[in-house]
Amino acid sequence: MLRKFLFNVHWLIGISIGMVLALMGVSGAILVFEDEILSLLNGRPGYVVPMESRLTPEQVLIAAQAVHPDQSVSALVVSADPERAVKAEFGAQRRGRPTQDNGSVWINPYTGGVKSAYAPRGQAFMATVQDLHRELMLGAAGDHEDNGQQHNERNGDHRFSLGKLITSTAVLCLLIMAGSGLYLRWPRRKASEWRTWLKIHWRLKGYAFNYNLHAVLGTVVFVGYLLSAHSGLMMSEMGWYKDGVNKVAGVAPRRRDEENQSSPPLTRSAPDQLTMLWSAFQREVPDYAVATLQFGSSTEQELKINYLMNEPVTKKGGRNTSTIVLDAQSGAVVTHQRFSDKSVLQKIVERNFDLHSGGYFGIGGRILMLFTSLMMPVLLVTGWLQYLARRKQKQQRAAALKAAQSS
Repeated sequence: MLRKFLFNVHWLIGISIGMVLALMGVSGAILVFEDEILSLLNGRPGYVVPMESRLTPEQVLIAAQAVHPDQSVSALVVSADPERAVKAEFGAQRRGRPTQDNGSVWINPYTGGVKSAYAPRGQAFMATVQDLHRELMLGAAGDHEDNGQQHNERNGDHRFSLGKLITSTAVLCLLIMAGSGLYLRWPRRKASEWRTWLKIHWRLKGYAFNYNLHAVLGTVVFVGYLLSAHSGLMMSEMGWYKDGVNKVAGVAPRRRDEENQSSPPLTRSAPDQLTMLWSAFQREVPDYAVATLQFGSSTEQELKINYLMNEPVTKKGGRNTSTIVLDAQSGAVVTHQRFSDKSVLQKIVERNFDLHSGGYFGIGGRILMLFTSLMMPVLLVTGWLQYLARRKQKQQRAAALKAAQSS
């Protein structure tokens, strides 16, 4: 009885929302290596030639502010790599990756030269792909006018969107399909042999081959879909899921007014106040890899800095974000939340986007996520072929029964 129920649930979800999952899979596969693709098409606009003398943070901020005098600088992203430029971001920072990045600029920390962070080649295409992946291109009007911080956790901006509601529902359905598929796939004998799970019988034809291929591919991508569904739900409209996971992990809920905060930049009472605060940060965290001065989340009394440590996690493209808050007048440490001090569950929650992109497991994880994403259309096609074959057989049996009754 349970098996029949799960079977009906599995195929019903597949034929009703499978196309949405297929579109999300293909677009997600492209986004796995988005940064590499844009870098390949546009070179390395964020890199500079190192020099002996480096500008102070105050001078970099002044150079950035001169680009858009009518907007406030909401963040400065500083890398410990001497070849990396400083990225300046403007305006209100929302949690969520922007569809375009033409509101940010690269500042040469040695000369003060300015270059737009907008990648002209491929950026519009990637914006469309991202919109398709997150909201099926049905997002609310004005979504593309605001620029968010590129490397935030991308948990959304809490505005209602029909497209995002549909994709959120699809991700929840993916979790249900993965669980029901494993139950239906479980063999009644020889479950301990790998061939039972992973062998594709190429000599089969028609329905039998589609069933076998569908079952084997579903087994291979099972773990990837669990990770995609879980991490996707953490960034979806299903707030109850995120709240539940955060409660289990012991992560304090983030206040929405903090997420959408749009405070003016830190008011500097002394010409070199920002330079003093930066020196205080470097003394406290000398081995940082990337530091983001969050002016939009700071106050006149305190400066908030998010930073990544120079560890293998960062080098593999992952994020191990720590946060320090400094007193704006003295540079004293007000609070310091280190990533290393968090529990295992809290670290997993903090690196949720790394789970979603596969970056949590390095380049191998990203390749695996690329493969599992591309398998979504294949599973859709094989699932539909099975459904049509069963439907045809059912119609044939009904016609045969009707003919037998009439004769």
